[in-house]
Amino acid sequence: MLAKYTIANGIPDGNVLGFDPYMVNTYHEDELREKAAFAQLGVKRIEEIEKDDEKMKIYQKFTDPKQMGMAASYNDATGEIRHGIEYYLPKDIYQQDVHHRAVVSDIVKTRETLSKNGKFHAMLATQNIPEAIAYYNLFKEICPSMNVVAVFDNNIDNSDEGIAREDALIQMLEDYNAKYGMSFQLSTYAKYKKDVAKRLAHKTPYNTIEHDHNQQIDLLIVVTQMLTGYDSKWVNTLYVDKVMKYVDIIQSFSRTNRLFGPDKPFGTIRYYAFPYTMEQNINDALEVYANRPLGIFVDKLESNLDQINKKFLHIKDIFTAHEIENFERLPETRVDRNMFAKDFSQMTHLLEAAKLQTFTWEKKKYEFEHGDTYTYVTMLIDEETYMVLLQRYRELFERVPGDGGDDTEFDYPIDTYITETGTGTIDAEYLDAKFVKFVKKLYAGELTDAVVKELHKAFASLSAKDQRTALVIIHDIQSGDLRLEPGKTVLDYITQYQQKELRHLIMTFAEATELDSALLWNIIRRGPLEQTINEYNQFDTLKASVNPDKARNFLSLVEGKEIKPRMVMPKMDKILRDFILEPNCRVRIINNYLGREEAEDTDVADDLNNEITIPVPTETPTASFDMDLIAAKMTDVFSTTLSQVKGQIRDFDEVIKGIFFIIDQASTPTLDGVGIYIKKALTDLYVKTPSIVEKHVAFNLLVTKFEAYLKKLYFLEKEKEVAPYKEGEDVTWKDVIHAHPCLWNLKYSSNESQQMLFNYLMLVKDWRNAESHISPTASEAEVDAAIQVIVAMYGYATGASITELEQVGYDVEKTQMVQATPVQYDLHPEPVEYAMVAESVHDLPEETRKDIFKKSLNSLFGYKGSKSVFSKQRHWIAVYRVAADMGFVIEGDFDYFKDFVDSLALNYMPVMLNINSLERAIEGVYALDKADWTSEKLQGKKLSEYQDIKLCLDHFENIVNENVAKHKAKKVQS
Repeated sequence: MLAKYTIANGIPDGNVLGFDPYMVNTYHEDELREKAAFAQLGVKRIEEIEKDDEKMKIYQKFTDPKQMGMAASYNDATGEIRHGIEYYLPKDIYQQDVHHRAVVSDIVKTRETLSKNGKFHAMLATQNIPEAIAYYNLFKEICPSMNVVAVFDNNIDNSDEGIAREDALIQMLEDYNAKYGMSFQLSTYAKYKKDVAKRLAHKTPYNTIEHDHNQQIDLLIVVTQMLTGYDSKWVNTLYVDKVMKYVDIIQSFSRTNRLFGPDKPFGTIRYYAFPYTMEQNINDALEVYANRPLGIFVDKLESNLDQINKKFLHIKDIFTAHEIENFERLPETRVDRNMFAKDFSQMTHLLEAAKLQTFTWEKKKYEFEHGDTYTYVTMLIDEETYMVLLQRYRELFERVPGDGGDDTEFDYPIDTYITETGTGTIDAEYLDAKFVKFVKKLYAGELTDAVVKELHKAFASLSAKDQRTALVIIHDIQSGDLRLEPGKTVLDYITQYQQKELRHLIMTFAEATELDSALLWNIIRRGPLEQTINEYNQFDTLKASVNPDKARNFLSLVEGKEIKPRMVMPKMDKILRDFILEPNCRVRIINNYLGREEAEDTDVADDLNNEITIPVPTETPTASFDMDLIAAKMTDVFSTTLSQVKGQIRDFDEVIKGIFFIIDQASTPTLDGVGIYIKKALTDLYVKTPSIVEKHVAFNLLVTKFEAYLKKLYFLEKEKEVAPYKEGEDVTWKDVIHAHPCLWNLKYSSNESQQMLFNYLMLVKDWRNAESHISPTASEAEVDAAIQVIVAMYGYATGASITELEQVGYDVEKTQMVQATPVQYDLHPEPVEYAMVAESVHDLPEETRKDIFKKSLNSLFGYKGSKSVFSKQRHWIAVYRVAADMGFVIEGDFDYFKDFVDSLALNYMPVMLNINSLERAIEGVYALDKADWTSEKLQGKKLSEYQDIKLCLDHFENIVNENVAKHKAKKVQS
């Protein structure tokens, strides 16, 4: 007796796919229960039975899920068969237009995902021909861009229904002919059906339409035809709007489970009409025909997401055990590489299945209903991390020719689907944003571990070779050897550097063997394959250019042994092919020739497995503070920039003494800290020989400290701090300039030299903005000119104020210009109010953080009236952004932020915090660090809201910085 082979055998054997069925409700369950109750009671409204206790009892039974199930028939808790809600529903309830439109809407909404962007096709099974026609017309109305075709029995009678069917068939044939360039008629309807079957299956003559959507069928509407006996691996979804039983279910569902490849992990079924009865029928059919229904259904989304998280955590453990951060290189041991390959392959296939089940990278948290309870799955891996791991997976199978390895190095076989699809295109915009942020922070002297780690993590998405090149680029930027060019991205620089390295390798090869370097370069640039390497006899010509004697010496060094003369050209043929066709082997060949990376003057990066690090520059002083040398250089600057106003200020030597007198003189704790930064900047500029980066840093220090310097100058003159224009508001740049008539009056002067100084002052005002520091792509001459401008403004403001300082009793002349012993000074004082960026406070005790934040909020809320910067719910975005950026709260933990604010016990809030509204608002630009905010692409209302929130943010950030500085100052004093 032969054993029965069912789909339950075929699925685990890998001969057919499993099913992923979904019940889709076009009516709410409560609505169906009420309709069934009304149908049973013969009423239309609840008011008709409210006073009838017996009828209300029946109504309550129908509407109570505990008393009555939904399927047309089911076994109750005692095993007795009972009728459910769908038994009592009007039989035409699922033939209504409202239902049909809901079905069409669901199909249109799910098609892009389920079809894998149009790659696969679907079928819609309807109850009868009129319904199939109705659906066809609805799709033409609602989604005319979908290629929808219908096939059903074409037997026509003389009834009204038969005539309507004939008209519909004629219209469908005309549509088909127009869409696909065919000429079918009613008389050739059988040929039409065959053509549809071939087109849906991509069979001759349609076996090449995969990439031509216009020739494909997106959805085939059927009644019974083609639901049995028809096979197409290109069909992956069946929409069912009819009630089926037993063999019909098995036959119909099997239209979707033909093997294709990783893009089709299962067949998807979505059913609509009498869905609870259909669910019961599906389980019954699989019990009869498959013996074990649970083996037929694939895992649902919740299970797949849970498995993805588990696979990712295992992968993470593998890399962590090797102390590899950001997955930036492969683990070193064979067993762990094998395990990574296995886990990543399985995780990728789980992701492909999950994507068909509505998973998207954009959504992090998923909710699943289980009766009266809910479970949640939060994704532990994001798309950026997946792309990094994809890059590592590809590197597993990149064998370097001649390195002694072989194709059996990994026990786990290569998954070509993963390596050949989803090319892992680097998110160039994201990568460049991190690169630009790094450069800006570097040039502004604000580089932190956090910024470096961001860039490091972004670089992990690059190949190992590109990571090495990126590291060299960062090093050259830091040393000043690379001058940035406008419009160039980090990927542009990587390409530029690798071409430079390739030229270096080619020239070394050419010098060693006398081969034609230009020809070798041209062959490589052509990107040949093994079959095309000798196009136009170029490869033969290249070999002929080689000096055999020199080639023998070259090969001996590369292979580490003597080469027999007769073997020189055969080996040279192979090594040239490797050099041209295998980029990964070029460095190895040249390194071996030069002495295995021990030779000098090579521009070759480290081995792939060396850990890549990006050093954070330290500001340990390398030069002593020499006032004499600084004074001489500043005199040169003043002679160039202030010579025309020499009669309006003191002599240059007095001006320079005045500057150092002011920064050394005691005033207030928050203002006195400014001197250390100014001295550092002047030392880097005029005592050292600064690189372009050091010039940028010194310039930005002088610009950002200029306002504080003017505040201190005013304090020394008036013995009080600069007052704001309106009491209770912050002191602004305008207030500070207004406090110094010598600067304020420049705007109104008709004197040409003073107009020049006013222009200088406006430049400084613009440079103060962190987003408007002088560009990293500025030439060195432009940076030097900018430095002269800011130094001149220090000189002018000081030179015009010395007399007033003397009038209040200060003796500026006593400032010592030359020190017998140069002073080494601490370039890392405690940051104060005027530090260039807001410092993180997360290391402070929680009570201290709360105290600072409470004071800051009270200051922000204290400005009442029409000009208050905090007056709307959206202003909480600004408060949250400052809190998260500075370390008061954890980024993304909104519950903690709410608890944090509540714990402050604030007496007054202009607008109460709505945490749900805030969480929804923190997206797009508002989800970024403040330094990355931009108004690009915003317009109209969105732009106005952004500007309003940004104003509040800047205002609040200043308040917080001031309070942090006061806390630091008190700590220093104590």
